[in-house]
Amino acid sequence: MKTTGISRRIDDLGRIVIPKEIRKNLKIRDGELLEIFIEGEQIILTKHSPMKSIEDIAKLCVAAINDAINISIIITDRDKVIAASPHLSKKYLDKDLNIELSELMLRHNPVIEREPKALKIDNNNEEITTYVSYPIIADGDVAGLVIILGGNTKINDNDNKIADIISKILSRNIT
Repeated sequence: MKTTGISRRIDDLGRIVIPKEIRKNLKIRDGELLEIFIEGEQIILTKHSPMKSIEDIAKLCVAAINDAINISIIITDRDKVIAASPHLSKKYLDKDLNIELSELMLRHNPVIEREPKALKIDNNNEEITTYVSYPIIADGDVAGLVIILGGNTKINDNDNKIADIISKILSRNIT
């Protein structure tokens, strides 16, 4: 465990302030849920990801669709890639999202790029591709993103519908 050298007092209501620098480094946004665990004498705070409960479903969706029609799919939670088509897994699975992709997600709207454009998934890799992305919405908040990459071929209505369907399936299974 990494020490920060920062100490905070608990107020009379049992609250503690997490310093801004730590929140910024861990990408903890205002109003975001944190999970609290006890391990021995330690209190552990972790970011809550509603997508954790459906990560297996996301992987099954990607595998089934990829087997049937062989398209490139990436599914994210708010911070990292949680499922990807086999040829993209090594490159992207469990990688932190690029800040621009995180901002795209927070718009709450589908995005369709019909002409090849640079898309940074993580901070190290960029795809020149057409794509469609659909946010995964749970309780009014964005929980993640479904992205279908088209490469040099145009995104068509079927790609758009598939991304929408995956997004809706995942949204309805978040607990």
